[in-house]
Amino acid sequence: MADDPASLNRLGIWYVNGENVAKDVRKGVVYIRRAAELGHIGAQFNMANLYNHGVDIPQEEAERCAERAAKAGDVHAQFLLGSWLQTRSPAAAANWLEQSARKGHARAQLMIGEMYLRGQGVPRDNKLAKFWLAHAIEAGDAEAQRLGYARPSQRHLQRSKEDSLKKMVLNGSGAAALTYAKLLWQYLEFDEAIAMYLLAAEGGRGEAMAMLSDLYRRGVAVNQDQALADDWLIKSVDAENFSQ
Repeated sequence: MADDPASLNRLGIWYVNGENVAKDVRKGVVYIRRAAELGHIGAQFNMANLYNHGVDIPQEEAERCAERAAKAGDVHAQFLLGSWLQTRSPAAAANWLEQSARKGHARAQLMIGEMYLRGQGVPRDNKLAKFWLAHAIEAGDAEAQRLGYARPSQRHLQRSKEDSLKKMVLNGSGAAALTYAKLLWQYLEFDEAIAMYLLAAEGGRGEAMAMLSDLYRRGVAVNQDQALADDWLIKSVDAENFSQ
């Protein structure tokens, strides 16, 4: 067992989880660390994952293990490393997250989709954002659902509502344009949604103006533009005051 990384890793997991032996996280880490040092990819990921769950492992060691496992192709290590690097090194984070996303990791698909939507670490690309976000939501990712994205495959269920909204928009309804913009955003049609928000804003809808201000301020689905963000914010305040 001393030189069998798979056995060392398995024994370490037993100690960490208290499975077949009395629980002893520190002892488990000793075995898993040895397996990782011997090149066991699963053990390398386990070291990183244990750190991620609050186990007392040096950050530098955890990141080194995550990187080794990620480079060896471990989908979970690629996701974990990408999530750690998102703030410090967005380009590197995007690289690892996209590799994980390509292998079907739903949360990585969500995160890289959001990065394309914001232009974080990658050039902003609404089509690629839609591609990855659609994969995440179709895979049932809970966070994608919490963010309000809907399954593109279910959009046909909204067809009659869309047709009705389109008719009202053509008749000049700013309220309909705002509602339609929200629906389009929900189904990941970001460019069309922006166009509808603009139409609603031009129709005097303060909520649409506030939304545009926020999108331009954060650079989400549009090129970041603080001047436009400020302009729409002022207009939204004026519209709100006028409506009172």
